[in-house]
Amino acid sequence: MKKKIAVSFEGEELLHQLGMRLRTARLRRNESESMLAERLGVTRATINRLESGDSGVAIALVVEALLVYGFADQLFALADPDTDGVGKRLDALRLPVRGTGRRVGRKQGAVT
Repeated sequence: MKKKIAVSFEGEELLHQLGMRLRTARLRRNESESMLAERLGVTRATINRLESGDSGVAIALVVEALLVYGFADQLFALADPDTDGVGKRLDALRLPVRGTGRRVGRKQGAVT
């Protein structure tokens, strides 16, 4: 049996909000849980778990549900390295120092 990971308070809140947003998208399209379940190849109970924010629902199912409702652009933007300011700064700190080791702006032979 799979081990269920402990989800942080923020993680639980995010899952709950995501489930509610998927439910809203489904209802706005006038679809039943059964209709979405059929489209995704799962049971109605699984859709209910998805919409209630159950952390045991497979991420592949979450992704497929988001794609069904047209959220592809937002999905592809998730964790985009170009928007990771902290990661970019850490990468810059690890770049090797190149050059002669002289400070910029000092002229050779200048007396200071």
